[in-house]
Amino acid sequence: MAEYTGHIEKIANVRKNDNGDIIAVKTDKGNVYPIEEAINKVKAQEIGGVTVERDSSGKERLASNPTGLHYGFLDNVPEF
Repeated sequence: MAEYTGHIEKIANVRKNDNGDIIAVKTDKGNVYPIEEAINKVKAQEIGGVTVERDSSGKERLASNPTGLHYGFLDNVPEF
């Protein structure tokens, strides 16, 4: 059984490919996840502070929680 730590991970950094697409995230606990796994962890509420949204092409992406009608797709998160 997993031990409850009282802290849901949050995304601290991102890794991008040469096209600028996020391919991995690093959390505030130091864990690194490929983007597909991170999306699944957000859906399972294991990573907080972001949502899963679809971009204009229909691809699932992580987005910062909305302020008004705009979603930010983590473009300004520091890279690692």
